[in-house]
Amino acid sequence: MYTPICHQLEGNFLNLSDLGFIIDLVELNDPQEYDTFQVGWIYFSISGQGYLFPWTYEETLAKLRAHPVLQQVRDICREMWPATTQPPRPGIISDRPKMGKLWSEPQDAPYDWYWAINETY
Repeated sequence: MYTPICHQLEGNFLNLSDLGFIIDLVELNDPQEYDTFQVGWIYFSISGQGYLFPWTYEETLAKLRAHPVLQQVRDICREMWPATTQPPRPGIISDRPKMGKLWSEPQDAPYDWYWAINETY
C-alpha cells in the first residue's frame, strides 16, 4: 500500500507508513514563512520519516491524491463527516492565497476534505 508514496532516491528516503485520525484543531505549518494556519477540526493523516526530495511538494501531493486506498479513506471521511454545504465566507477565500503551496485548491473551493503536506523539520 505504501510503495507509491515512499522512496529511497538519490541518497534520501521518504517512508510514510503511520496512519492517524484526529478530532482536534488542525493546523498547517509553513516552515519557510513561519506561519501557522488553522484549517479545520478533524483530520486523517499519513506520516513518517524522511524527505520529499527529489520529489517536489506538488509531485508528492499528486501521489497522495492518486493513491486508491487513500481515496477510499477520504471518501469514508466525507461520508461520515460531511463538510457544510454553505459556501466559504469571503474572508476565508481572500485568506487562502496567504497559505501559499499549503492551499492547492481553487481559492473559492467549497469546504471539504483536502490534502496538504505539513512538513516539519
